[in-house]
Amino acid sequence: MHLGRCCLSHWNSRFIATLAVVTLLCAAIGIPWLAAADSVKHPVPTDLELHSARRTVQDLFNSEYEHSQDSTEAKDRLAQTLFETAKQTRDDVAGSYWLLMEAYRLAKEAGNITTTYSAAEELNERFQDVDVLRMKADACEAMSDQSVSIATANDVAKIAANSVEAALVDNSFQNAEKFLQAGVTAAERIKKADLLEQLEALKLDVQTLQKQYEGYESALEILKTNANDLQANRTVGVYLALRRQDWGEAEEYLVRSGDEFLRGLVAREFLPPTSLEERVELADGWWDFSENIDGAEQLQAKAVATRWYAVVFPELTGLSKKRVGARIDQVPSSAVDRSHAVTRRIDDQPQSFPTSNEAVVFLTDLDEVSTKGWEYLGIKEIAFSKKRIFSGDRKNPEFKPIVLGGKESPHGIVSHPTTNGKAEIVYRIGHLNRSWFRSTVGVADLRKYGPHTPPTFEVWGDGKKLWQSKPVKKWGEPQDCLTNIEGVDMLTLRVVCPGDAAFAQTVWCEPRLSE
Repeated sequence: MHLGRCCLSHWNSRFIATLAVVTLLCAAIGIPWLAAADSVKHPVPTDLELHSARRTVQDLFNSEYEHSQDSTEAKDRLAQTLFETAKQTRDDVAGSYWLLMEAYRLAKEAGNITTTYSAAEELNERFQDVDVLRMKADACEAMSDQSVSIATANDVAKIAANSVEAALVDNSFQNAEKFLQAGVTAAERIKKADLLEQLEALKLDVQTLQKQYEGYESALEILKTNANDLQANRTVGVYLALRRQDWGEAEEYLVRSGDEFLRGLVAREFLPPTSLEERVELADGWWDFSENIDGAEQLQAKAVATRWYAVVFPELTGLSKKRVGARIDQVPSSAVDRSHAVTRRIDDQPQSFPTSNEAVVFLTDLDEVSTKGWEYLGIKEIAFSKKRIFSGDRKNPEFKPIVLGGKESPHGIVSHPTTNGKAEIVYRIGHLNRSWFRSTVGVADLRKYGPHTPPTFEVWGDGKKLWQSKPVKKWGEPQDCLTNIEGVDMLTLRVVCPGDAAFAQTVWCEPRLSE
């Protein structure tokens, strides 16, 4: 679509309405609007190009712009219309950039944090030099004051808290502070004590991680004049290993640090252990190392150990299981989520999915309490004409199994979220007296596209979030899930998509309960 070639008559309200319906339908069934989407980021258009694009957009949407002054709802509708149009505009770079910038601006003024974030992310996907974190932080800041609605303040408080983590991953401490302040302001307005407590804890994390980063940068400066400084090499090596999980680069510095024990741990992450004994030994090594350090590094080392402990825990017995369980309980889940080391290594060599001979209960053998979105059993074919297929013969041979990471999942569940929504399935499990839930999650291999918006997997127990995945950006890349469900009655598997849900064929492979 090229904005400059469109006649004004083509942009009447009926066309816009039809366009929106078609767009939503395409997103729902996983068909891209254009087969050849841009995969290369464009430079930001020049001022002259943007001036022309601005005039074109304002001419084409003149009526909508006039009505947007009447109410917040009208402004929000225009923001969403411009955003949908931008997603379909692939051969007019300046036009798509201006559409997205306008969608971002109008959604921010209208208090729609979801569309604001989606527009910022789309800009970042298509264009170079987009400070997406700053755009999101500015949006949260603008929507956190007393003039916004309670509903908007509630959304901002939750999203701002989650966005702090993204800023920390990027070492963007200024944006992290902005998110924190916006979250606190919004949470105070809606009187969310638990969220305020979470934000206060995050504030301490930001301060600790910023101090760690500053120490890392100072050590790099020392190494510019003295490449063999033992302490500086150790500081850099520890940071690269524990904060960034860059084992190769970390070892290069640790060779010159004199810390052979830490170097040995890092070296073993190159070829992750496969036997139970070796995995326990590596986890114990990281735990022992954590006992001799403090600050951010101590918690990060415990988090790496805990990820390995979580892998071996179901196979342990007796005192060993008790000891490891106690250590797992000591480490906050937020710290474990920040450490991707073990998850990444295990994903490189995914374990075989279990067979029905294991002493487990597969969720697909249970009756579901409720569902939302489009879900169907893994032994059923992915067929969008069949939005709800839990009844009937579950072993019909004509249906194909779900495949994730090259492995079939005969007990898997595909759970396709809706755009800006979620998909979930709820089971009652209290009577089964199980302690652990395990699964492998990702986007099905059936689709050779990544999801338009990275979805996130969540496990909830009796209304409390127990586990959350990293956002899934590509198909066929599994993430392991393990979480404690002792005492849980209602178990909810949820997939959340904060934007366009096209190609989000999300899979829960072999979701199962164990003792």
